[in-house]
Amino acid sequence: MQQELKKGRKLRYEDEALILIKAIRVNTMSKLTYNDAIKYEALQADMFPGITSADIEYEQLTEAVNQTISELKLQHIDT
Repeated sequence: MQQELKKGRKLRYEDEALILIKAIRVNTMSKLTYNDAIKYEALQADMFPGITSADIEYEQLTEAVNQTISELKLQHIDT
């Protein structure tokens, strides 16, 4: 998203909402009980109607970490 902004492109509301939702989820969901997480999801749906957000996927992060491990010639440990 930052790349789009640097190019002078304007983000759609949905894109901005997804960024905000993901940032809040990363810092909030792990601290909630199961019941509170359900309530949080309902609150989020009320705050951002029509915007659905899947769980954050770490594919890009994992790829970047693996690339760095290779570049630095470190030992890779499979999990």
